[in-house]
Amino acid sequence: GFKYYQPSVAPSRCQADTGFLPELPDSWAAADPGACLTVNTGDGRHYSRPPAGNVFPERYPVREGIPLVSGTDRFGQVLKHGVHLVKDWQSHGRWLLVCMAGEAHILDPRQPRTPALLRRLVALATHSLTLHRLETDLPCYRDGEPVRISCRIRNRHGRPVAATLNLTLLQAGRVVQAWQRELRVAEAACEQVTQEWSGPFDGDDYTVQASLEADGAVVDRAGTGFLHWNP
Repeated sequence: GFKYYQPSVAPSRCQADTGFLPELPDSWAAADPGACLTVNTGDGRHYSRPPAGNVFPERYPVREGIPLVSGTDRFGQVLKHGVHLVKDWQSHGRWLLVCMAGEAHILDPRQPRTPALLRRLVALATHSLTLHRLETDLPCYRDGEPVRISCRIRNRHGRPVAATLNLTLLQAGRVVQAWQRELRVAEAACEQVTQEWSGPFDGDDYTVQASLEADGAVVDRAGTGFLHWNP
């Protein structure tokens, strides 16, 4: 499910997703000689069965890898991902995979931020909430049709967990509207959240972003999109 390879050009800088890891700076100069990590999203045990025809089997996507720390060149071009948060939609488990080396390693014991960062990483890998199935009821909308956005938050623990859900609607990178929900997900439960937007449309393609916050940082994130019929 996971593959490693050595990038042809070694990164000279690192950049972090500070929404997940607020203890790290946005970017810092550090050579990272570690290998690059990729995550296989398919389930190798189960294959979809085509109704007819000789086609290649397609694996079901069962997991997602969210890059948390990346290595870049001096111009900001991403060359590798060194830290992944991996979510499994079947087991609803979470893994944190670190593939860094040398001075760039985020858990360098010489850094004063390391103890707090280690606690953050452990909390992130073991957090009980998973955000999944962020979707709209239609892939394309005509003028006047309401957009219905929904997502699910699953709690794996045997106790209620409080969190904040942020939904953001964007068009060409511009924020159209944002919503915030305070949640308390019951023990071992899956809660569905819905939000409706009635327009007006002023573009062709839209993006929906969702983030789940708890304990002062993002613990999960998802994204989807839809189109506006504009002949």
